[in-house]
Amino acid sequence: MTRTPLITLFACLALLSGCNDAAKRKPNVLLITLDTLRPDRMGVFGCERDTTPALDAFAAESACFDQAFANSSFTPPSHASILTSRYPSEHGLLHWNKSLGDVPTAADFFGSAGYRTGAFTPFPALLKIGLQRGFEERSVPDPHVTHKLGPDGRPELDQNGQPRIDSYLLAPGEEVNAKALPWLLDESDDRPFFAWVHYYDAHRPYGAHGGKTKYNDFASPEVGDTEKYYRLDEVKREKLGLTSEEVQYIEDRYDGGLARLDEQVGALLDALRAAGRLEDTIVVITGDHGEVFAEYEVDEWFSHDPWLTDENLHVPLFLRLPDGKYAGKHCDELVEGVDVLPTLCELAGVKTGGSQISGRSMLGVLEGVESGKAFVYAERQGDDLTQQAGVDPEVSKRSRDRRRMLRTRELKLVEFVDRGHFELWDLDAETVSIGDQNSAAAANLRRGYINQLERLKRVASGNSALDSELQNSLGALGYIGHSEDE
Repeated sequence: MTRTPLITLFACLALLSGCNDAAKRKPNVLLITLDTLRPDRMGVFGCERDTTPALDAFAAESACFDQAFANSSFTPPSHASILTSRYPSEHGLLHWNKSLGDVPTAADFFGSAGYRTGAFTPFPALLKIGLQRGFEERSVPDPHVTHKLGPDGRPELDQNGQPRIDSYLLAPGEEVNAKALPWLLDESDDRPFFAWVHYYDAHRPYGAHGGKTKYNDFASPEVGDTEKYYRLDEVKREKLGLTSEEVQYIEDRYDGGLARLDEQVGALLDALRAAGRLEDTIVVITGDHGEVFAEYEVDEWFSHDPWLTDENLHVPLFLRLPDGKYAGKHCDELVEGVDVLPTLCELAGVKTGGSQISGRSMLGVLEGVESGKAFVYAERQGDDLTQQAGVDPEVSKRSRDRRRMLRTRELKLVEFVDRGHFELWDLDAETVSIGDQNSAAAANLRRGYINQLERLKRVASGNSALDSELQNSLGALGYIGHSEDE
Protein backbone atom coordinates (compact mmCIF):
# COMPACT_ATOMS: atom_id res chain seq x y z
CA MET A 1 0.00 0.00 0.00
CA THR A 2 1.33 3.41 -0.96
CA ARG A 3 1.65 5.73 2.02
CA THR A 4 0.90 9.42 1.68
CA PRO A 5 3.82 11.43 3.10
CA LEU A 6 2.81 13.08 6.37
CA ILE A 7 3.88 16.52 5.17
CA THR A 8 1.63 16.10 2.11
CA LEU A 9 -1.28 15.07 4.32
CA PHE A 10 -0.78 18.11 6.52
CA ALA A 11 -0.56 20.30 3.44
CA CYS A 12 -3.87 18.93 2.16
CA LEU A 13 -5.51 19.40 5.53
CA ALA A 14 -4.20 22.97 5.68
CA LEU A 15 -5.53 23.61 2.21
CA LEU A 16 -8.94 22.25 3.15
CA SER A 17 -8.91 24.28 6.34
CA GLY A 18 -8.00 27.35 4.30
CA CYS A 19 -10.91 26.69 1.98
CA ASN A 20 -13.26 26.40 4.95
CA ASP A 21 -11.86 29.61 6.43
CA ALA A 22 -12.27 31.34 3.08
CA ALA A 23 -15.87 30.19 2.95
CA LYS A 24 -16.43 31.53 6.46
CA ARG A 25 -14.85 34.79 5.45
CA LYS A 26 -17.46 35.45 2.78
CA PRO A 27 -18.52 39.03 3.42
CA ASN A 28 -22.03 40.05 4.27
CA VAL A 29 -23.47 42.50 1.76
CA LEU A 30 -25.87 45.27 2.74
CA LEU A 31 -27.57 47.46 0.14
CA ILE A 32 -29.36 50.50 1.61
CA THR A 33 -31.54 52.59 -0.70
CA LEU A 34 -32.80 56.01 0.31
CA ASP A 35 -35.92 57.19 -1.47
CA THR A 36 -36.04 60.75 -2.85
CA LEU A 37 -32.62 61.88 -1.64
CA ARG A 38 -30.96 64.94 -3.19
CA PRO A 39 -27.18 64.90 -2.67
CA ASP A 40 -27.04 68.69 -2.48
CA ARG A 41 -28.99 68.53 0.82
CA MET A 42 -26.19 66.50 2.43
CA GLY A 43 -23.17 67.86 4.24
CA VAL A 44 -20.76 65.64 2.30
CA PHE A 45 -21.92 67.38 -0.88
CA GLY A 46 -21.64 70.88 0.54
CA CYS A 47 -24.98 71.56 2.25
CA GLU A 48 -24.46 74.01 5.12
CA ARG A 49 -27.41 72.65 7.09
CA ASP A 50 -26.52 69.80 9.41
CA THR A 51 -29.15 67.51 7.92
CA THR A 52 -27.14 64.29 7.53
CA PRO A 53 -24.44 63.87 10.20
CA ALA A 54 -24.72 60.07 10.23
CA LEU A 55 -24.54 59.74 6.45
CA ASP A 56 -21.70 62.26 6.30
CA ALA A 57 -19.76 60.17 8.84
CA PHE A 58 -20.48 57.04 6.82
CA ALA A 59 -19.25 58.79 3.66
CA ALA A 60 -15.95 59.53 5.40
CA GLU A 61 -15.48 55.76 5.87
CA SER A 62 -16.43 55.01 2.28
CA ALA A 63 -15.65 55.62 -1.35
CA CYS A 64 -17.90 58.46 -2.48
CA PHE A 65 -19.02 58.55 -6.10
CA ASP A 66 -19.66 62.23 -6.72
CA GLN A 67 -21.14 61.75 -10.21
CA ALA A 68 -23.63 58.91 -9.64
CA PHE A 69 -26.94 58.89 -11.51
CA ALA A 70 -30.20 56.95 -11.26
CA ASN A 71 -31.47 55.11 -14.32
CA SER A 72 -35.01 56.34 -13.90
CA SER A 73 -36.99 59.12 -12.26
CA PHE A 74 -39.39 56.77 -10.49
CA THR A 75 -38.98 54.36 -7.57
CA PRO A 76 -39.87 50.94 -9.12
CA PRO A 77 -37.80 51.12 -12.34
CA SER A 78 -34.85 52.73 -10.58
CA HIS A 79 -34.75 50.06 -7.88
CA ALA A 80 -35.14 47.36 -10.53
CA SER A 81 -32.07 48.73 -12.34
CA ILE A 82 -30.07 48.62 -9.11
CA LEU A 83 -31.19 45.07 -8.30
CA THR A 84 -30.83 43.60 -11.83
CA SER A 85 -28.10 45.73 -13.46
CA ARG A 86 -30.40 46.32 -16.42
CA TYR A 87 -31.89 49.49 -17.80
CA PRO A 88 -35.66 50.00 -17.47
CA SER A 89 -36.51 49.00 -21.04
CA GLU A 90 -34.52 45.80 -20.46
CA HIS A 91 -36.04 44.74 -17.13
CA GLY A 92 -39.53 45.88 -18.11
CA LEU A 93 -40.64 47.36 -14.77
CA LEU A 94 -41.54 50.76 -16.18
CA HIS A 95 -44.57 51.82 -14.15
CA TRP A 96 -47.14 50.47 -11.71
CA ASN A 97 -49.02 48.61 -14.43
CA LYS A 98 -45.90 46.66 -15.35
CA SER A 99 -44.00 43.93 -13.54
CA LEU A 100 -40.37 42.87 -13.56
CA GLY A 101 -39.49 40.86 -16.65
CA ASP A 102 -37.96 37.40 -16.60
CA VAL A 103 -34.53 38.55 -15.46
CA PRO A 104 -32.46 37.43 -12.45
CA THR A 105 -32.07 39.72 -9.47
CA ALA A 106 -29.26 40.39 -7.01
CA ALA A 107 -31.04 38.09 -4.55
CA ASP A 108 -31.00 35.29 -7.14
CA PHE A 109 -27.26 35.66 -7.67
CA PHE A 110 -26.37 35.88 -3.98
CA GLY A 111 -28.82 33.16 -2.99
CA SER A 112 -27.23 30.79 -5.53
CA ALA A 113 -23.84 31.63 -4.00
CA GLY A 114 -24.93 30.42 -0.56
CA TYR A 115 -26.17 33.69 0.95
CA ARG A 116 -29.33 34.11 2.96
CA THR A 117 -31.30 36.95 1.44
CA GLY A 118 -33.65 39.52 2.99
CA ALA A 119 -35.62 42.54 1.74
CA PHE A 120 -36.93 45.21 4.11
CA THR A 121 -39.00 48.08 2.78
CA PRO A 122 -41.90 50.17 4.08
CA PHE A 123 -43.48 50.10 0.61
CA PRO A 124 -45.63 46.93 0.22
CA ALA A 125 -46.13 47.45 -3.52
CA LEU A 126 -42.42 47.06 -4.26
CA LEU A 127 -42.58 43.44 -3.12
CA LYS A 128 -45.56 42.64 -5.34
CA ILE A 129 -44.18 43.64 -8.75
CA GLY A 130 -41.17 41.36 -9.06
CA LEU A 131 -38.58 43.01 -6.83
CA GLN A 132 -39.26 40.35 -4.18
CA ARG A 133 -37.81 37.70 -6.48
CA GLY A 134 -35.04 35.65 -4.87
CA PHE A 135 -35.46 37.04 -1.35
CA GLU A 136 -36.05 34.40 1.31
CA GLU A 137 -37.15 36.99 3.87
CA ARG A 138 -39.51 39.78 2.81
CA SER A 139 -40.59 42.10 5.55
CA VAL A 140 -42.77 45.20 5.44
CA PRO A 141 -43.84 47.17 8.52
CA ASP A 142 -47.53 48.05 8.45
CA PRO A 143 -48.38 51.41 6.84
CA HIS A 144 -50.04 54.07 9.00
CA VAL A 145 -53.59 54.17 7.63
CA THR A 146 -56.70 56.08 8.67
CA HIS A 147 -60.05 55.60 6.97
CA LYS A 148 -62.85 57.95 6.08
CA LEU A 149 -65.77 57.50 8.43
CA GLY A 150 -69.43 57.78 7.57
CA PRO A 151 -72.17 59.43 9.71
CA ASP A 152 -72.52 56.16 11.64
CA GLY A 153 -68.85 56.24 12.62
CA ARG A 154 -68.02 53.26 10.45
CA PRO A 155 -65.52 53.32 7.56
CA GLU A 156 -66.99 54.31 4.21
CA LEU A 157 -66.60 51.66 1.49
CA ASP A 158 -65.53 52.19 -2.12
CA GLN A 159 -66.98 50.47 -5.18
CA ASN A 160 -64.83 47.41 -4.48
CA GLY A 161 -66.08 47.11 -0.93
CA GLN A 162 -62.79 48.33 0.54
CA PRO A 163 -62.66 51.01 3.26
CA ARG A 164 -61.97 54.45 1.81
CA ILE A 165 -58.55 55.73 2.82
CA ASP A 166 -58.33 59.14 4.45
CA SER A 167 -54.55 59.19 5.00
CA TYR A 168 -51.91 56.62 4.12
CA LEU A 169 -48.32 56.97 5.30
CA LEU A 170 -45.64 54.37 4.77
CA ALA A 171 -43.89 53.29 7.96
CA PRO A 172 -40.97 55.43 9.17
CA GLY A 173 -37.37 54.33 9.39
CA GLU A 174 -37.43 53.12 12.99
CA GLU A 175 -40.11 50.57 12.04
CA VAL A 176 -38.01 49.41 9.08
CA ASN A 177 -35.10 48.97 11.49
CA ALA A 178 -37.30 46.99 13.87
CA LYS A 179 -37.93 44.50 11.06
CA ALA A 180 -34.42 44.46 9.60
CA LEU A 181 -32.11 44.39 12.63
CA PRO A 182 -33.24 41.08 14.20
CA TRP A 183 -32.65 39.39 10.86
CA LEU A 184 -29.32 41.14 10.21
CA LEU A 185 -28.05 40.25 13.69
CA ASP A 186 -29.35 36.68 13.69
CA GLU A 187 -26.49 34.29 14.45
CA SER A 188 -28.54 31.09 14.21
CA ASP A 189 -27.81 30.88 10.46
CA ASP A 190 -24.10 30.73 9.70
CA ARG A 191 -24.54 31.77 6.07
CA PRO A 192 -23.47 35.29 5.11
CA PHE A 193 -26.32 37.65 4.30
CA PHE A 194 -27.30 39.75 1.34
CA ALA A 195 -29.85 42.35 2.48
CA TRP A 196 -31.71 45.20 0.84
CA VAL A 197 -33.00 47.84 3.28
CA HIS A 198 -35.11 50.69 1.90
CA TYR A 199 -36.06 53.93 3.68
CA TYR A 200 -38.84 56.29 2.60
CA ASP A 201 -38.67 59.12 5.17
CA ALA A 202 -37.45 61.83 2.76
CA HIS A 203 -40.33 61.20 0.33
CA ARG A 204 -43.35 63.46 0.22
CA PRO A 205 -45.32 64.48 2.20
CA TYR A 206 -42.05 65.88 3.54
CA GLY A 207 -41.60 65.49 7.28
CA ALA A 208 -44.85 63.52 7.44
CA HIS A 209 -43.94 61.56 10.56
CA GLY A 210 -42.82 64.59 12.55
CA GLY A 211 -40.78 63.88 15.62
CA LYS A 212 -38.17 66.08 17.23
CA THR A 213 -35.63 66.37 14.47
CA LYS A 214 -33.86 69.30 12.90
CA TYR A 215 -35.84 71.64 10.63
CA ASN A 216 -39.30 70.36 11.45
CA ASP A 217 -40.47 73.18 13.70
CA PHE A 218 -42.41 74.72 10.85
CA ALA A 219 -43.46 78.35 11.03
CA SER A 220 -46.55 77.44 9.01
CA PRO A 221 -47.26 73.81 9.88
CA GLU A 222 -50.30 73.45 7.63
CA VAL A 223 -48.25 74.27 4.50
CA GLY A 224 -46.94 71.07 2.99
CA ASP A 225 -48.78 68.61 5.20
CA THR A 226 -50.90 67.06 2.41
CA GLU A 227 -50.40 65.93 -1.19
CA LYS A 228 -51.96 69.14 -2.53
CA TYR A 229 -48.61 70.87 -1.94
CA TYR A 230 -46.73 68.56 -4.30
CA ARG A 231 -46.55 68.24 -8.09
CA LEU A 232 -47.31 71.95 -8.33
CA ASP A 233 -47.66 73.16 -11.89
CA GLU A 234 -48.24 76.81 -12.71
CA VAL A 235 -52.02 76.50 -12.31
CA LYS A 236 -51.76 74.80 -8.91
CA ARG A 237 -49.20 77.30 -7.68
CA GLU A 238 -51.53 80.15 -8.56
CA LYS A 239 -54.47 78.37 -6.97
CA LEU A 240 -52.60 77.84 -3.69
CA GLY A 241 -51.12 81.34 -3.75
CA LEU A 242 -47.93 80.24 -2.03
CA THR A 243 -45.62 82.98 -0.86
CA SER A 244 -41.84 82.65 -1.16
CA GLU A 245 -41.73 82.02 2.59
CA GLU A 246 -44.22 79.16 2.26
CA VAL A 247 -42.22 77.66 -0.59
CA GLN A 248 -39.24 77.71 1.76
CA TYR A 249 -41.36 76.02 4.47
CA ILE A 250 -41.99 73.13 2.07
CA GLU A 251 -38.26 72.78 1.46
CA ASP A 252 -37.71 72.94 5.22
CA ARG A 253 -40.12 70.06 5.64
CA TYR A 254 -37.97 68.05 3.22
CA ASP A 255 -34.89 68.76 5.33
CA GLY A 256 -36.84 67.70 8.43
CA GLY A 257 -37.74 64.37 6.84
CA LEU A 258 -34.15 63.97 5.65
CA ALA A 259 -32.80 64.59 9.15
CA ARG A 260 -35.20 61.97 10.49
CA LEU A 261 -34.06 59.54 7.78
CA ASP A 262 -30.43 60.19 8.68
CA GLU A 263 -31.08 59.35 12.32
CA GLN A 264 -32.58 55.99 11.42
CA VAL A 265 -29.85 55.01 8.97
CA GLY A 266 -27.37 55.97 11.68
CA ALA A 267 -29.23 53.84 14.21
CA LEU A 268 -29.05 50.81 11.92
CA LEU A 269 -25.33 51.27 11.29
CA ASP A 270 -24.63 51.85 14.99
CA ALA A 271 -26.42 48.62 15.90
CA LEU A 272 -24.42 46.67 13.32
CA ARG A 273 -21.19 48.27 14.52
CA ALA A 274 -21.94 47.50 18.18
CA ALA A 275 -22.62 43.87 17.31
CA GLY A 276 -19.38 43.60 15.32
CA ARG A 277 -21.23 42.99 12.04
CA LEU A 278 -19.75 45.93 10.13
CA GLU A 279 -16.36 44.23 10.47
CA ASP A 280 -17.37 41.66 7.87
CA THR A 281 -19.98 43.56 5.84
CA ILE A 282 -19.75 45.40 2.53
CA VAL A 283 -22.21 48.30 2.61
CA VAL A 284 -23.55 50.35 -0.29
CA ILE A 285 -25.82 53.32 0.35
CA THR A 286 -27.45 55.01 -2.62
CA GLY A 287 -30.63 56.79 -3.74
CA ASP A 288 -33.29 55.76 -6.23
CA HIS A 289 -33.83 59.35 -7.42
CA GLY A 290 -33.75 62.90 -6.14
CA GLU A 291 -36.43 65.59 -6.21
CA VAL A 292 -37.22 68.78 -8.09
CA PHE A 293 -38.03 71.66 -5.73
CA ALA A 294 -38.69 75.10 -7.20
CA GLU A 295 -35.87 75.26 -9.73
CA TYR A 296 -38.09 75.56 -12.80
CA GLU A 297 -40.70 78.21 -13.46
CA VAL A 298 -42.91 76.34 -15.92
CA ASP A 299 -42.58 72.68 -14.89
CA GLU A 300 -43.90 71.16 -11.67
CA TRP A 301 -42.41 72.01 -8.31
CA PHE A 302 -41.84 69.42 -5.58
CA SER A 303 -41.95 66.23 -7.63
CA HIS A 304 -39.65 63.65 -9.18
CA ASP A 305 -41.22 61.60 -11.95
CA PRO A 306 -41.18 62.37 -14.89
CA TRP A 307 -38.28 64.86 -14.78
CA LEU A 308 -34.92 63.72 -16.16
CA THR A 309 -33.13 66.70 -14.65
CA ASP A 310 -29.98 66.48 -12.56
CA GLU A 311 -31.91 67.51 -9.44
CA ASN A 312 -33.84 64.28 -9.88
CA LEU A 313 -31.27 61.87 -11.34
CA HIS A 314 -28.11 62.81 -9.45
CA VAL A 315 -27.99 60.52 -6.40
CA PRO A 316 -25.58 59.77 -3.56
CA LEU A 317 -23.56 56.56 -3.83
CA PHE A 318 -21.22 55.36 -1.07
CA LEU A 319 -19.27 52.09 -0.87
CA ARG A 320 -17.81 51.01 2.49
CA LEU A 321 -15.50 47.99 2.75
CA PRO A 322 -14.78 46.18 6.03
CA ASP A 323 -11.01 46.75 5.80
CA GLY A 324 -11.40 50.50 5.34
CA LYS A 325 -10.08 50.46 1.79
CA TYR A 326 -11.13 53.54 -0.20
CA ALA A 327 -12.25 55.33 2.99
CA GLY A 328 -12.63 59.02 2.23
CA LYS A 329 -11.84 58.61 -1.46
CA HIS A 330 -13.93 60.67 -3.88
CA CYS A 331 -14.44 59.39 -7.43
CA ASP A 332 -15.50 61.94 -10.04
CA GLU A 333 -16.17 59.49 -12.86
CA LEU A 334 -19.69 58.93 -14.21
CA VAL A 335 -21.40 55.89 -12.67
CA GLU A 336 -25.04 54.79 -12.57
CA GLY A 337 -27.46 52.53 -10.76
CA VAL A 338 -26.81 49.51 -13.01
CA ASP A 339 -23.19 49.54 -11.83
CA VAL A 340 -24.02 48.70 -8.20
CA LEU A 341 -24.76 44.98 -8.64
CA PRO A 342 -21.64 44.03 -10.65
CA THR A 343 -19.52 45.93 -8.11
CA LEU A 344 -21.01 43.97 -5.20
CA CYS A 345 -20.68 40.69 -7.08
CA GLU A 346 -17.00 41.33 -7.81
CA LEU A 347 -16.28 42.26 -4.21
CA ALA A 348 -18.09 39.20 -2.82
CA GLY A 349 -16.85 36.77 -5.46
CA VAL A 350 -20.40 36.05 -6.59
CA LYS A 351 -20.87 34.87 -10.17
CA THR A 352 -23.71 36.06 -12.39
CA GLY A 353 -23.76 32.77 -14.30
CA GLY A 354 -23.29 34.32 -17.72
CA SER A 355 -26.43 36.41 -17.27
CA GLN A 356 -26.55 39.49 -19.45
CA ILE A 357 -26.09 42.62 -17.34
CA SER A 358 -25.69 46.19 -18.51
CA GLY A 359 -23.62 47.71 -15.72
CA ARG A 360 -19.95 47.34 -14.96
CA SER A 361 -18.03 47.13 -11.71
CA MET A 362 -16.96 50.50 -10.33
CA LEU A 363 -13.76 49.07 -8.83
CA GLY A 364 -11.73 49.72 -11.98
CA VAL A 365 -12.32 53.47 -11.86
CA LEU A 366 -11.71 53.49 -8.10
CA GLU A 367 -8.35 51.80 -8.68
CA GLY A 368 -7.55 54.11 -11.59
CA VAL A 369 -7.05 51.21 -13.99
CA GLU A 370 -10.16 51.93 -16.08
CA SER A 371 -11.45 55.11 -17.63
CA GLY A 372 -14.86 56.39 -16.64
CA LYS A 373 -18.01 56.01 -18.67
CA ALA A 374 -18.55 58.38 -21.57
CA PHE A 375 -22.21 58.73 -20.62
CA VAL A 376 -24.99 57.61 -18.30
CA TYR A 377 -28.48 56.69 -19.44
CA ALA A 378 -31.94 57.04 -17.92
CA GLU A 379 -35.52 56.61 -19.05
CA ARG A 380 -39.06 56.87 -17.77
CA GLN A 381 -42.52 55.79 -18.81
CA GLY A 382 -45.85 56.56 -17.22
CA ASP A 383 -48.96 54.41 -17.08
CA ASP A 384 -49.30 52.65 -20.45
CA LEU A 385 -52.96 52.63 -21.51
CA THR A 386 -52.38 51.29 -25.03
CA GLN A 387 -53.69 47.82 -24.11
CA GLN A 388 -56.96 49.18 -22.75
CA ALA A 389 -59.93 49.13 -25.10
CA GLY A 390 -61.52 52.44 -26.00
CA VAL A 391 -58.60 54.64 -24.95
CA ASP A 392 -57.80 57.42 -27.39
CA PRO A 393 -54.22 57.03 -28.75
CA GLU A 394 -53.39 60.63 -27.92
CA VAL A 395 -54.61 60.17 -24.36
CA SER A 396 -52.44 57.06 -24.12
CA LYS A 397 -49.39 58.97 -25.36
CA ARG A 398 -49.90 61.75 -22.85
CA SER A 399 -50.24 59.23 -20.03
CA ARG A 400 -47.27 57.17 -21.13
CA ASP A 401 -45.05 60.19 -21.90
CA ARG A 402 -41.93 58.11 -22.54
CA ARG A 403 -38.64 59.98 -22.09
CA ARG A 404 -35.05 58.87 -22.54
CA MET A 405 -31.85 60.63 -21.58
CA LEU A 406 -28.19 60.36 -22.49
CA ARG A 407 -25.85 62.46 -20.32
CA THR A 408 -22.15 63.14 -20.71
CA ARG A 409 -20.12 65.32 -18.35
CA GLU A 410 -21.02 68.46 -20.32
CA LEU A 411 -24.24 67.83 -22.26
CA LYS A 412 -27.57 66.06 -21.90
CA LEU A 413 -29.85 64.83 -24.67
CA VAL A 414 -33.48 64.08 -23.81
CA GLU A 415 -35.92 62.46 -26.22
CA PHE A 416 -39.62 63.00 -25.57
CA VAL A 417 -40.61 59.84 -27.38
CA ASP A 418 -44.37 60.30 -27.37
CA ARG A 419 -44.11 64.01 -28.14
CA GLY A 420 -41.79 63.49 -31.08
CA HIS A 421 -38.94 65.87 -30.23
CA PHE A 422 -35.49 66.12 -28.62
CA GLU A 423 -33.99 68.64 -26.26
CA LEU A 424 -30.29 69.36 -25.84
CA TRP A 425 -29.10 70.80 -22.55
CA ASP A 426 -25.92 72.54 -21.53
CA LEU A 427 -25.16 71.21 -18.05
CA ASP A 428 -23.44 74.43 -17.02
CA ALA A 429 -26.89 76.06 -17.24
CA GLU A 430 -29.38 73.19 -17.09
CA THR A 431 -32.42 75.43 -16.95
CA VAL A 432 -31.71 76.66 -20.50
CA SER A 433 -31.86 74.46 -23.58
CA ILE A 434 -29.15 75.29 -26.12
CA GLY A 435 -31.66 74.12 -28.67
CA ASP A 436 -29.67 73.74 -31.90
CA GLN A 437 -30.42 70.17 -32.90
CA ASN A 438 -28.14 70.45 -35.94
CA SER A 439 -24.98 71.33 -34.05
CA ALA A 440 -21.98 69.01 -33.98
CA ALA A 441 -22.51 68.39 -30.26
CA ALA A 442 -26.11 67.36 -30.87
CA ALA A 443 -25.07 65.09 -33.73
CA ASN A 444 -22.45 63.36 -31.56
CA LEU A 445 -24.88 62.87 -28.70
CA ARG A 446 -27.56 61.54 -31.00
CA ARG A 447 -25.14 59.00 -32.48
CA GLY A 448 -24.26 57.85 -28.97
CA TYR A 449 -27.94 57.71 -28.10
CA ILE A 450 -28.79 55.58 -31.14
CA ASN A 451 -25.93 53.22 -30.33
CA GLN A 452 -27.24 52.88 -26.79
CA LEU A 453 -30.76 52.03 -27.95
CA GLU A 454 -29.42 49.46 -30.40
CA ARG A 455 -27.43 47.84 -27.60
CA LEU A 456 -30.38 47.50 -25.26
CA LYS A 457 -32.21 44.20 -25.45
CA ARG A 458 -35.88 44.46 -24.77
CA VAL A 459 -37.40 42.09 -22.21
CA ALA A 460 -41.16 41.50 -22.35
CA SER A 461 -43.03 42.32 -19.17
CA GLY A 462 -46.55 41.35 -18.20
CA ASN A 463 -49.05 43.58 -16.46
CA SER A 464 -48.87 43.66 -12.69
CA ALA A 465 -51.91 42.16 -11.08
CA LEU A 466 -52.81 44.83 -8.57
CA ASP A 467 -55.48 43.81 -6.09
CA SER A 468 -58.03 46.38 -4.97
CA GLU A 469 -56.29 46.95 -1.61
CA LEU A 470 -53.00 47.72 -3.38
CA GLN A 471 -54.78 50.01 -5.84
CA ASN A 472 -56.30 51.89 -2.90
CA SER A 473 -52.93 52.34 -1.21
CA LEU A 474 -51.24 53.51 -4.41
CA GLY A 475 -54.09 55.92 -4.98
CA ALA A 476 -53.74 57.28 -1.46
CA LEU A 477 -50.04 57.85 -2.12
CA GLY A 478 -50.88 59.75 -5.33
CA TYR A 479 -49.44 57.17 -7.76
CA ILE A 480 -52.63 56.06 -9.53
CA GLY A 481 -55.98 57.74 -9.91
CA HIS A 482 -54.39 61.09 -8.98
CA SER A 483 -56.73 63.90 -9.98
CA GLU A 484 -55.79 67.49 -10.69
CA ASP A 485 -57.62 68.62 -7.56
CA GLU A 486 -55.71 66.38 -5.16
